[in-house]
Amino acid sequence: MRLRHSTIAFLAALAVVTITPAFGATGSTGSTAQGVAVPGSALFAPAGLATAKGSIPDPGSTCSAVVSVSLGCSSSCIGDKTAYSCTATGSGGYGAQWYVFTWTGANPTSGSGDNPNYANTVLTPGGPCQKQVQVSLTDGCSSDSASRTLYDYCDSNCRIAP
Repeated sequence: MRLRHSTIAFLAALAVVTITPAFGATGSTGSTAQGVAVPGSALFAPAGLATAKGSIPDPGSTCSAVVSVSLGCSSSCIGDKTAYSCTATGSGGYGAQWYVFTWTGANPTSGSGDNPNYANTVLTPGGPCQKQVQVSLTDGCSSDSASRTLYDYCDSNCRIAP
């Protein structure tokens, strides 16, 4: 039995598309596996976004489920330093199993996919009297961010009342 070149090319592309999502590379924020172009055929691509946690269902051309994040921070004095503990909570989107949190201005203390997500920061004397903290959340389809301005209440040189 003799197979046509187009049939062989189709079967090879189908094998690559089937195997790539299972063995594709993933990063901390996820990555998509690349489709394979076979001369004389359409571009084949995997159906979802490959992440360290699995594959997100294919959202099509638009994301119908939108993710949301809220941010709260509490402060305490350690001598003349102001320590902040921040909590970010995600909701919506494809669900917590796909969440990736990213912090700016604070040091995460939980894994990037943990919900709720935690981070700490400290304002020290001689430094700025305020600081911006931001958290971003994505589920691979949509994203949201929240920010807070933190004040150095414990440094007497800042003269900011709690």
